[in-house]
Amino acid sequence: MKLNLLAQILLIFGCHAPLAHSEKSILETTHSWYTSNYEKIHSEIKDKKSMHASAPIVNSLGLMIELNDGAILAEISGSVSTVLVEKPALMLSWFDNHPKSLEVWASFVETGFLSAETANEAVELKKLRQDTIISLRRVDATTTSARLLKAFENSDVRLID
Repeated sequence: MKLNLLAQILLIFGCHAPLAHSEKSILETTHSWYTSNYEKIHSEIKDKKSMHASAPIVNSLGLMIELNDGAILAEISGSVSTVLVEKPALMLSWFDNHPKSLEVWASFVETGFLSAETANEAVELKKLRQDTIISLRRVDATTTSARLLKAFENSDVRLID
């Protein structure tokens, strides 16, 4: 299963590099891969033993942040937070190299990510928020981790009517 996921990731990135795809096409392809493999992606992220496919997953999430259109940003933010909880060094390293995307996502955390449509979703988001804060407090303090910690500490889960 992990080899298949890694092969799919490499196929996506292999197709992007030599071809002159538009950003929209790249975003659509990456998003399609993400939605089709959501369960596998989360399984890989949460697997403490494996780092093989995690780096390409982080690159894919980062690419979607970089090329975001708003709706996709909302869709992937739970996965980004999960990486920050499970494998924080990978996501923080990506953000270190993409400061504009860091600011886009941190601002989104402060303004919209923690909005829930149901009480159950609110409970899940509160737990993810708290787990992310704990994780960011445990890592060595950097400008990147401090910015994300501030974003999560200054936000709260909102239940949308």
